[in-house]
Amino acid sequence: MRKVSKPLDSKPDILDFSKTPSTLEVLKQIISNQRVEEKHGEIYRGTYKDEQGVTKSKVRDELNKFYFKKCAYCESFESSAQIEHYRPKNKVIGIGKNNGYYWLCFEWTNLVPACFDCNKVGTGKGNKFPIISSASQRQFSVPINDDSSLRLGDFIYNSGYLSTEKPFLLHPEYDEPKLFFKFEWKQNQSYLNLIGIDKENRGQKTIKICDLNRENLGNNRGQRLYDVIITPILANLGLFLNLQKTLTEFERDLFEIFKILSKRAENKQIEFSLMWWFVFENVENFEKIIGATLPEGTQRNVVINLFKQFRNSQ
Repeated sequence: MRKVSKPLDSKPDILDFSKTPSTLEVLKQIISNQRVEEKHGEIYRGTYKDEQGVTKSKVRDELNKFYFKKCAYCESFESSAQIEHYRPKNKVIGIGKNNGYYWLCFEWTNLVPACFDCNKVGTGKGNKFPIISSASQRQFSVPINDDSSLRLGDFIYNSGYLSTEKPFLLHPEYDEPKLFFKFEWKQNQSYLNLIGIDKENRGQKTIKICDLNRENLGNNRGQRLYDVIITPILANLGLFLNLQKTLTEFERDLFEIFKILSKRAENKQIEFSLMWWFVFENVENFEKIIGATLPEGTQRNVVINLFKQFRNSQ
């Protein structure tokens, strides 16, 4: 997960009540019936036919601009992501009788792209939405004025009305994931584990809600590090130890590898961008993640010291 900036005025026309008043009328019907029906999916997905007659989604198209065709939660590339309702549009599971946040079904700040695995019913998010009970007040009621008109400003994620809830699930447009997560190898150095670090346990709960340590995900994160950083470092170490590279050449080539890591740490568009940021952020993280995969002793120390030099030169 990496923080994303999605402007309020970027919403597709079909979700903009001023441009498509008919959507507001449908919302009023939904509120009257207290439920979202399957037919309403054409609106919150913004479905349309392209020139070849293929059904596509205006909402997904717009979300992909800000999420770079990635899942909002795991950062895997997913150009055909599901249009996920951060606060579930149907019954929230595990808390007794309720109709969910049906009134937020068209709310732009409540929509994020999610891959199938992160949003899967059961192991993934599905209709889960736990809140910190000691610091929250559940807001299932539709915010309305005395004259029964909708307080549409209170539909926005960080409105005063919804701010009385404190969700465990992080929202990538309003929370800073860097403050909630770290990475560690799980047992051997092939599976990279995501760990929550905040005192309120929101990071760890988000991991559990979206199944962010599922096997393929942890292996994919580790494999990317090996392909781009670890294997090239090991290859250069081998050439240097076999006297096929001078010390100057070895140092130069490792600095080139560190430059690649630096660029990836800054690039939100790539897969698993939070992981790349974390590894590059400081020497301690680099040592725990990259250093742990290198031969112990002099070889490891040389690489870590060169990384220190590179960081100091930035």
